[in-house]
Amino acid sequence: MKETFICPSNMPGTNDFAAIMFELESDKVNSTSELKKLARKAAKLYAMTDEGCTVYSDNNDNFGWQDLINQTGNDVFMHICNDLHLKITYLGSTSSDDAWLDSNEQ
Repeated sequence: MKETFICPSNMPGTNDFAAIMFELESDKVNSTSELKKLARKAAKLYAMTDEGCTVYSDNNDNFGWQDLINQTGNDVFMHICNDLHLKITYLGSTSSDDAWLDSNEQ
């Protein structure tokens, strides 16, 4: 199964927002809910490693979706994802400047 997710994010130090879009894929799940659970499991397993504990601590004891996405190039995290048959197959973001469209625009 493959699913695309979008999460809004505050830009540190500004009042701006960004939208982060990422695609998760796994041959071990059959629903969006199961895919989210698998991603949460990968994040939890990563947070229990020495490296993950450091990331968690450096982020004021917080680890959200954006933090999970930021670890996609991390060898430890990718090994955990591979063991769970989870792939992040797309990652993109857009800032809040001129990229946003008004959904009410006629």
